[in-house]
Amino acid sequence: MNITHPLRVSLLRASLIAAALCLTFVSCGSTGSNPNNPPAPPPPPPVSSLYQGDWGWAAVNLDNAEDYINGIASFSTEITNDSSSSAQYGKKVAGGLYDVTGITNKPVGVALMGAIATPLDMGFDLGERVLMIAIDTDGAMETGSSGKATFSGLGRVYATDGSYISVAVALVQNGSTPTYLSVKTQPNTMFAELTQLAFGNRVQTSSLTSSAALAHSEQLANHAPTGSGTGSLNDLLR
Repeated sequence: MNITHPLRVSLLRASLIAAALCLTFVSCGSTGSNPNNPPAPPPPPPVSSLYQGDWGWAAVNLDNAEDYINGIASFSTEITNDSSSSAQYGKKVAGGLYDVTGITNKPVGVALMGAIATPLDMGFDLGERVLMIAIDTDGAMETGSSGKATFSGLGRVYATDGSYISVAVALVQNGSTPTYLSVKTQPNTMFAELTQLAFGNRVQTSSLTSSAALAHSEQLANHAPTGSGTGSLNDLLR
């Protein structure tokens, strides 16, 4: 009786499978690429930090829907909130950089988003000062009308003299690959401003006005950069 050795069976099966793959996809022995099967694009880098990637952002004046600013915020690192006076001590904060539509020099400054003074807030700086801060309305990241992760809240855009314009703010995630890479940073002065806004003097506005402005800011953020609005907010960037 003729008994075939198991190893020879395995080798025969492997040869048949290899031959089938060659016939199905490309010609074996050919070193060139098949024009009918272009190489697949490389996969995006794995998400390794909080809120990593590019987020469209927009801030809309609560008193004038045509007055808005917008751009891209890129988060590429995360820090731990080490402020012992914060109820968010020990929680994570995303760090990155942002730009503003209409401003040539990019990026403009540092961007933060996460548990700074509340469960979910954000801030941008401009040079040595705080430019914008906002607190998410329900303290949690949500899926917005676009089906993407969305921050939606109320806040302020500051002038150099400390005066401010109350705004609705939205950030909508566009992808997990950041345009700008940043070094680690700390909440610094943004923490104090957010604490004041959160616990001492929240933005006062009617629910009807804020709801419309929040929806408008989310729409702008989802399509940012979309050009600049007209009004006082752009003046505060100068």
